[in-house]
Amino acid sequence: MNERSPSRLELLEFGERVAMHHLEQVRRWKADELLLQAEREQGEAASSPRPE
Repeated sequence: MNERSPSRLELLEFGERVAMHHLEQVRRWKADELLLQAEREQGEAASSPRPE
């Protein structure tokens, strides 16, 4: 076998790709949570009694 170990640069690039993937996932979760929060607030506003 003639396999070589990845260079330091290749390892850093791989780490960067993994980190970017995780960041994109966190941003999707955040966007989902913002939508849920807005829906909850909208529902609370609709169900609260209106002052006369």
